[in-house]
Parts: sequence; structure tokens; C-alpha cells
Amino acid sequence: LEALPAQIEALEQEQRSIAEKLADGDIYRANPEEVKRLQARTAEIEEALLAVMTRGEGQEAKQQA
Repeated sequence: LEALPAQIEALEQEQRSIAEKLADGDIYRANPEEVKRLQARTAEIEEALLAVMTRGEGQEAKQQA
């Protein structure tokens, strides 16, 4: 449970980094394959964040019981 905040922060940092790259319109013309990879990774991060948060909620519930 103690590691969850660090995992969430790392995923969110990667998400911000990808968003910055995708905010640069030139990448869409210069490297469309990289755009696809970054978009796929963004979806993976969203799923990972949801899983980590769900896991954390489950562990908190067990501790409170």
C-alpha cells in the first residue's frame, strides 16, 4: 500500500510527458508512427492507473475491516 503513491506518480509523470510530446503538432507530420505508439501507451497508462487505484481501494478496505 505504501508503494502505491509512487507508482501513481510515476505513471502520471509519464502521462504528462507523453501529453507534452503530443501537444507539439509537428510530431503528427514528422513521425506518425511515434504518435500511434504514444497514444497506445497513453491508453496503457490509463488502464494501469485504474488498476493501481482499484488495488489500493481494495487494500484499504481490507485494512479497515
